[in-house]
Amino acid sequence: MEKLHLEKVKELKTREQETVLRIKEKERQVEQVAYEHRQKVMKDEELLRYREADVKKTMEMELLMVKQERDKCKSLQGEYEGKLSEMTNIKLKLEKNMSEELSNFKANYQRQFQDKDFEIHRRNLAVDEDENRVKLQ
Repeated sequence: MEKLHLEKVKELKTREQETVLRIKEKERQVEQVAYEHRQKVMKDEELLRYREADVKKTMEMELLMVKQERDKCKSLQGEYEGKLSEMTNIKLKLEKNMSEELSNFKANYQRQFQDKDFEIHRRNLAVDEDENRVKLQ
């Protein structure tokens, strides 16, 4: 009986050792799966940080390009408005010059016409005077 008891104790110890080994193996497997999972999560987080940084960099570049385009448009608009103002001033100056030249031309033409009219009138008077003298003689 003692022998039987010793064999059962030995068998229980063997089973206990096997169970401990299986538990340790399961723990090792669980730890391995947990480690792999942690590594995958860390890799995914790193990839997300990289993508986030890339998206942020792309956004900053696009915002910079938009700002540069906006500044360029403002500059071009300023240049356009300056040229438009300059052209308006030139147009007004030309219109004023043309008006003055037309007025001067009219005044000169009228003066010439009056001079000719006066000359014609003077000649007519001279002719009339000559005719009167001829008649008187």
